[in-house]
Amino acid sequence: CSAVRSATPISEQAFCALERSSWRWANSNANLVTSYDLACGKEWLVDLLNSLVFVGLAIGGTAFGAVSDPFGRKFALYLCTALAAAATALQALAPAFWMHAVCRVTATAALQGQALADVVLCTEIV
Repeated sequence: CSAVRSATPISEQAFCALERSSWRWANSNANLVTSYDLACGKEWLVDLLNSLVFVGLAIGGTAFGAVSDPFGRKFALYLCTALAAAATALQALAPAFWMHAVCRVTATAALQGQALADVVLCTEIV
């Protein structure tokens, strides 16, 4: 918002009162705020995305730890690698904020499962 409002000094309250069609982002694909229009009371959603990383870590550690025991570490490693790649690609292409959030949790969970499978697989070899 500040980059858009810098040309014309206007308060945040006055800016948020404007019709959405009366202004546009200078670079609409620059970051999450501009891509998903996270301004005027929606700033907390950026913090939510950051918090969802830790949710994904907790889910991934639990879920893929349970998967790797009966099916093996290599299977879990390959599964997590494929899932992380797919979720990361979908996250980059997500047209809506909530799809981006789900893909972020999925990618982070898969990366945690990948890390766990790597460490255990390497220590079992030694």
